[in-house]
Amino acid sequence: MSNRVSDLETQTRAMCLQFLDAAKDAGHDIRVTHTLRTMDEQAHLFAKGRELPGPVVTMAEPGASPHNWGAAFDICFAGPDPFAEHHPWTALGLIGI
Repeated sequence: MSNRVSDLETQTRAMCLQFLDAAKDAGHDIRVTHTLRTMDEQAHLFAKGRELPGPVVTMAEPGASPHNWGAAFDICFAGPDPFAEHHPWTALGLIGI
């Protein structure tokens, strides 16, 4: 699994960079965790909570995830616990609109 923004397709890469800049400007310390996934990697994720132990983590079978085409990216907070004082996921969602 890649976490490289450069692995995203052109339009998604531009949107990702714009999102990261806007999040940083808003004071959110985030990083990209996943960009492009192979079909085998997607199959492994899809198996979680089904054939493999653990909770279901995706509803997308291989080929059905935008990650398989470099058209999606996942993020996480890179700094201190964001839930300690407020709930910034809502603010990040608004940045992403």
